[in-house]
Amino acid sequence: MPNQKDTEIHKPDGVFFEGSTIGHANHESKIRRRDGVIFPGEEIGYVDSNNNIRRPDGFIFKGDVIGQVKGAAAHDKDGIIFPGEEWGYVDEDGNIRQRDGIIFRGRIIGKMRGNNKEGALAFYVLRFSELMDRFEKLEQEARHTDHKGSYIGKIRYMLSYVPTFQGLGDFDGLIRRLKQLVEDLTSELERNRRSKVAAKEGLISEAEHYSNSTEWKNAAIQIKSLQARWKEAGNVGSDEDALWRRFRAATDRFFERRTAHFEALDRERAHNAAQKEHLCSVVESLTHSSDLKSAVSSVKQLQIQWKAIGPAAKDANERLWDRFRHACDEVFSAARRDWEHRQSEYLAKAKERERKHEEWERKKQEWRSKMHDTIRAKRERVSRLRESIDHDEENISRWRDTIYNLHPGGRADDIRDSLEGKISDVEDRIRDKEQKIREIENDIDDIESNLRS
Repeated sequence: MPNQKDTEIHKPDGVFFEGSTIGHANHESKIRRRDGVIFPGEEIGYVDSNNNIRRPDGFIFKGDVIGQVKGAAAHDKDGIIFPGEEWGYVDEDGNIRQRDGIIFRGRIIGKMRGNNKEGALAFYVLRFSELMDRFEKLEQEARHTDHKGSYIGKIRYMLSYVPTFQGLGDFDGLIRRLKQLVEDLTSELERNRRSKVAAKEGLISEAEHYSNSTEWKNAAIQIKSLQARWKEAGNVGSDEDALWRRFRAATDRFFERRTAHFEALDRERAHNAAQKEHLCSVVESLTHSSDLKSAVSSVKQLQIQWKAIGPAAKDANERLWDRFRHACDEVFSAARRDWEHRQSEYLAKAKERERKHEEWERKKQEWRSKMHDTIRAKRERVSRLRESIDHDEENISRWRDTIYNLHPGGRADDIRDSLEGKISDVEDRIRDKEQKIREIENDIDDIESNLRS
């Protein structure tokens, strides 16, 4: 409960009801927040014997002077030449008012019930000082962050409530600094935007260069790299659509040309495949010839024709070549039957070795394919874990912003405790996920090491 000698500081009275208590000033002019049911409110400052308004004292030094009381008015600290400007005063009815304007009296921001005018005025000076502290912290963060756009809304929100804030201080100076900060951040964002536009213009020039290339493989790699860099450059606002259309047109032109090239190549290979099919049929017909000498001569001529024909599609080319070669071998085998008979055992063993080698190579390739699939799956899992961590960190940032913007009173403490509990839980989960990522990446390193060996 407040001491009988305390001066109570209230919100402005309404039409029917008294304003609620928000603070106290005792007979020593020590200022504290509203008392709780059991414990007194937190001390936020005091008025010293020279009527200076100070923050709470430290272990060694006195608290900083943030203003002074002259008579029934609160003032800024005096300068070397000029006295400190008036911020507000206590009127004849005990109302705490901001300084009067040219025509109208100052706005009522509170009510004192008691005789300690110095303490009542100091309470509101200290409140404004806390507001300035919040601004200083916000300004420091905004000027040093890489994500300045996210702070402009916070600053404008502060700018919206500062004029009606119940405190005594240099409101004009604070509002000027807030506006200047918005202007500075907006200018810097615009400079960044122009830099991004220039970067994307460069990417467009590179894309247009590669759009006419016939080095299909290298150009495709370069264009995909340009596409990745485009995403990394970020959005540039109103110019984004026009720039994207130019960039997309250049990349589309390359891929359309590449598609047309390979379609023509496919048609040529289909024609080559048809010619090779015909040669296979001719050679196969010669395997039944009774004139082996003539058949061998014809096969040699067909082999020359085969070499003159361009390649077919890879799978068809290999199949046709195997078929053609087999038919040729049959003709040559018929002509050299006796020699093959003597060499049959040797050839059988050679073929078995070749089969085993091919089987070994196939199994090796299957194993490597499985290992690559495993690596891809693990990397996808790492990616999902990182996305989950990003999501968790966004939640933590949002909860911390909510805590930061909580106003004293009401359910603020319950909300803070709840959010801090959530933050702690999510941070634990983030650590678990990061540990899991390290484990998966170690697995990937082991697999890649095995693939290189």
